[in-house]
Amino acid sequence: MKFLLLLEIVLIAVLCGCSESTTSDSANALSEMDVVAEVEDLPKCDAANEGVEVWVKSEQSFRICRDKKWFSKLDVQSESFSCNSIPFDDDSVKVVCNGDSVGTLFRGNGADGKNGSSGTDGENGLGCSMENLGEYAIRVVCGLDSAILLMDSVSETDVLDSEKIAVLLDTVSGTSQKGPFLKGSEVTVRELKDGRSLTQTGNDFHGKIQEDNGEFRINARRLMSQYVMLEANGYYRNEVTGKNSDSKLTLFGFSEVLSRRVVNVNLLTHLEYERVNYLVTKKKYSVKKAKKQAQQEVFNLFGIDATGFSSSEDLNVVGSSDEDGALLTFSIMFQGDRSVSQLSDLLMKVSTDMEKDGIWDDSATRIEMADWSADADALGRLDSIRGNVTNWHLSSKVPNFERYIRRFWNQEYGLDSCLAKRNGSVVSAKFGKNKDSKVRYICKSVPENVGEYRWVVANDFEKDTYGWTSAEDGSIKKGSVTDSLYYLYDAVKQKWRTATGVEQKLGACIESIAKDLKKNTGKVNGFWYKCADRTWDTTTAYVVDTQGWGPGEDAEIKNGDSTEAKYVYDEIDAVWRSANVNDLSLGLNGCTKKRAGETLQSETNSKYYGCSAHHEWRELSNDIGKNTVGMTCKTDGEMVYGIENTKSRFVCDSNLWRTATTVEEQMNLACTSALQGTFNQDSSLICDGLVYRKTYVYDFEVGVRNYFNPDVEYNSLYDARDGRTYKTVKIGNREWMAENLKYLDEWKNPNLIGNTACYKDDTLNCLKTGRFYTWTALMDIDEKWWTLNDLGAPYPPMEYPHRGICPEGWHVPTYEELQELNLSGNLPSMQAKQLTEWPKATNASGFTILPTGQGWCQKEYGGGRNCWTRILDYDIHTSFWSATSEKDNSSVTFITIYESKVSQMFGGSSMMAMARCVKDE
Repeated sequence: MKFLLLLEIVLIAVLCGCSESTTSDSANALSEMDVVAEVEDLPKCDAANEGVEVWVKSEQSFRICRDKKWFSKLDVQSESFSCNSIPFDDDSVKVVCNGDSVGTLFRGNGADGKNGSSGTDGENGLGCSMENLGEYAIRVVCGLDSAILLMDSVSETDVLDSEKIAVLLDTVSGTSQKGPFLKGSEVTVRELKDGRSLTQTGNDFHGKIQEDNGEFRINARRLMSQYVMLEANGYYRNEVTGKNSDSKLTLFGFSEVLSRRVVNVNLLTHLEYERVNYLVTKKKYSVKKAKKQAQQEVFNLFGIDATGFSSSEDLNVVGSSDEDGALLTFSIMFQGDRSVSQLSDLLMKVSTDMEKDGIWDDSATRIEMADWSADADALGRLDSIRGNVTNWHLSSKVPNFERYIRRFWNQEYGLDSCLAKRNGSVVSAKFGKNKDSKVRYICKSVPENVGEYRWVVANDFEKDTYGWTSAEDGSIKKGSVTDSLYYLYDAVKQKWRTATGVEQKLGACIESIAKDLKKNTGKVNGFWYKCADRTWDTTTAYVVDTQGWGPGEDAEIKNGDSTEAKYVYDEIDAVWRSANVNDLSLGLNGCTKKRAGETLQSETNSKYYGCSAHHEWRELSNDIGKNTVGMTCKTDGEMVYGIENTKSRFVCDSNLWRTATTVEEQMNLACTSALQGTFNQDSSLICDGLVYRKTYVYDFEVGVRNYFNPDVEYNSLYDARDGRTYKTVKIGNREWMAENLKYLDEWKNPNLIGNTACYKDDTLNCLKTGRFYTWTALMDIDEKWWTLNDLGAPYPPMEYPHRGICPEGWHVPTYEELQELNLSGNLPSMQAKQLTEWPKATNASGFTILPTGQGWCQKEYGGGRNCWTRILDYDIHTSFWSATSEKDNSSVTFITIYESKVSQMFGGSSMMAMARCVKDE
């Protein structure tokens, strides 16, 4: 059985391995630096060219850079030469010499009919050939060496990672991450021809991420090569903002799946992608070597030592290890505050920049990233980012990514390592946006992590006083960096502190200043300050002017020590106080507590003045002055006859005399400012606005007065809507509420909005007497019906009984139902007792009508409504709505109850009245 060469026999070099292209293909793939005419034309073999192969035309062979010397194939013939074969499932056999492929043979005739014996001239392989020695053996010749392989001794050893090996996978799984890609993101695994060209075979596998954790699992059939390229595209979790990205991102990565089934796609695999491709296809690196070098070069972007790190596709942005923390650092730093399009553009620029030399030369962007990192550190954004990642609930522990970020911006800013020996040191940035600025950094220990030190932004005090030693107590000095700020040395506490604006103006408040009456006060920006307990405290001109003053004569006026102000001495309070204008201009001296109530005539202008309780001379009318001059108003409420007009009486009110009102004279009882709201039991009147009037039902606290008849048997009504309980009473054949309705739920009954009120807009008054309603509010219909009615349209047809806003099982009474009460004939028995408004009331029926006053609601310009209430002393009454409109449908009837009469009235859109509900039959 013959073994024939596959169509392509790879180029072979004994030391480094054989290439899988024909001679012509190899020449075409080489750049100018990869092909030279003579050995003398070879470039210098140094560390940069280590392992590089160059084709020498005159020798028709490769030269290899190794240990600073170019080796030819003859130079390496002394090395051990070995070949073996690797079987495939399709009866084909790969021949590998010194770890690189010579070619692949299969049973039967090849596509080109060649038998594998014509490779010596380079047609199918450069410098190597395979010769069929029978059904079970082949001879491989490379240079001057040869080897015979028996087909029963095939092996799977000595295969470099650059060679393709058939792989059968059930699945390819892993995670796609910038932050984790979201559900629905697409992941593609693309098979690569081999580890030399990294070209795609077109054998692709597709899948989608099923959850918002970035995890994917793709079913894969047999791969002819273990090398794959992965592509992830979709929305992702942004760890900086804590939100999802607003557009899609695409990431790539190379990997081999011979020894792994889990492959992650992340920023590291993406950033090393172009560099790996260049090292493999242009510099002839093996994939393994290229990935290792590219990974370290990528980590070098942020000064991270990746020695001992796993491969990039093994790292996980939500992992818990230090190397996972390094990946998270990349994700955070590149994201920054960039949009997805800006992030994609930056990744492309960095990858392209690093492709040929592995170095990122964009110093401007590096500083920009350092500036962002420094700001994020100073503003506490790193803590927020940690919180965002923690809230993903995808990791048991978020690694210490902060140290990598801090190390990067520290290095970019030119800051030395922050160690214990530098604790407290203050330095400036040598690079970055804060270079040549007044920003400084201080090396500080980290309280939450003993033994850790960190560069942080120094505050003004730290940077301005760095290196200062002790000074004389109270010394004030400009800041070293910020010359607009001042600092004070406190000898008691033995340290510098920030000087206040007052201290900058007045000097330090030290013991010697406090004891000096001439220096211990001062004025800054119009305000006075006094030195006490080593601190300047705000004070007044009074304190400044009167410090050290002893007692004076009552009403004595004296000039201030430091200002032009004048002061009056009050003997009762034993204090000096500021004199007012009348103290100084009337010739009466000061109005003090001792002189309160005096009425005097000024010699300056002949007018009369009284010394009020507020220590002020108040001008009195001539009538009051002439009739009370010389009298002292000391007892509040005292009433006296006038000096000239002996028939008029005057009242002492707050140490000032005033004319008594007619009611006060009739009652011989004064209603003064101090007595406002006082109820006089003898007269059953209340002092209100300097006059006595009858009491209203609203004058008393909730629950103070019980107006119900204790001899009547009341029932109760529970309103489940608001939890209120009302007393009810049986009158005739009907059950009535014995209290006015208080219901208000504008959410459930929007017709109430703007159509109800409490007396004087005080909610407590609604608790005392009930609530005022417009008719549409009570009937629970839209207020538009008032407008329609005003235009001549009838009210909406009503079905009776009409519930309106009454509790369930109760309704708004019709006019006929209200008439059944016979209010006119039984008025006293229907009115509540204990009311001065209705002295004849007996409330024998228990119906308990209260005199609540009147209410109106009026539309305002713009569509709003204004509701108000009032009580008229001469006409105290209350009103109840009926559900019955007048016969011509032009208005609505309601009943008004006065002290001794009942009237039927017709309301409109502006009227408000109380509501009593009657139980449904």
